[in-house]
Amino acid sequence: MESYLSNRKIVTVVEGSTSDELLISCGVPQGSVLGPLLCLIYINDLPNGLDSTTLLYADDVSLHREGSDIQRDFMIMNEDLAKVEDWSNKWKLDFNIKKCINYASVIYCGSTQKVLGPLHTIQYNAALAASGTVGGSSYEKVCIELGWIPLTVKHTNTVEP
Repeated sequence: MESYLSNRKIVTVVEGSTSDELLISCGVPQGSVLGPLLCLIYINDLPNGLDSTTLLYADDVSLHREGSDIQRDFMIMNEDLAKVEDWSNKWKLDFNIKKCINYASVIYCGSTQKVLGPLHTIQYNAALAASGTVGGSSYEKVCIELGWIPLTVKHTNTVEP
């Protein structure tokens, strides 16, 4: 395993020009068979101690809460986000803030509140602009179909109603 992860070098080739070799001191080889398994082993303890439902898929993490007290749920979600931030600092694994757009289901307190398509599009695009994400995304239609709306995106990794 040590030989698999140690003393690796990369080069970049652009239009026939090759860069000098660069020693890689961390991470696993991209596109390797063991890469996804090692990633899962590395992040496997992330959900420990969180009160929100946590889904891990490859290098993606999703936190979910379900409840009827929206203020309490936001408080718990913010506490969990702080724990995730502590975890990422401990293991030196940064989250890409431009890819961290928070969504909340508008289904709560036993009632369903539908969001109009044009309003949702404006809110969604505002969240993309606020986060610095450029262009649209492939999951926009899914979010609209599920009735999800973006929450305020802050670089403090908190969510607000």
